[in-house]
Amino acid sequence: MNEIKGFRGLKWDDPPTKEMVLLKRTNFGLTLYELPNDPLSLGKAKLFRVVYMFFNNGLMKVEMGFDGRNNYDLLRERYRQKFGPENGGSEGGSLCASCFWWRQEIYMQLWYFNKEGSSTLSLSHSPTEQKCEKARDGERRLSRGFPSC
Repeated sequence: MNEIKGFRGLKWDDPPTKEMVLLKRTNFGLTLYELPNDPLSLGKAKLFRVVYMFFNNGLMKVEMGFDGRNNYDLLRERYRQKFGPENGGSEGGSLCASCFWWRQEIYMQLWYFNKEGSSTLSLSHSPTEQKCEKARDGERRLSRGFPSC
């Protein structure tokens, strides 16, 4: 697995595979998919869900959910070993702990929410995510009755 180029055999901007199951489609080009039989682990960490997000039919982001502080610690150590020290985050908050890495055009976010005992790891391709955000903002303006640009 090489998160810089993609995730689990998919490269950033690749279309969804035929095996993927559509979860949601938006008006601005974002679609969410799951892959049946997707391994629910990442290294030694155990996941409960993997969601693939595509913008205009190209892989933009992968979000993984997992439970427990132990899985957070395993993933934090995995990415520290793989990518070095994080670029930001906070370990001391009472609500959550977080780590962030930026490598080339990839942004990785790792969160642990103390109250829920659950976490999220997201890997995103920044150029594609920026295009999606612009499209989403445009859709919001249209839905509020503002003229489009």
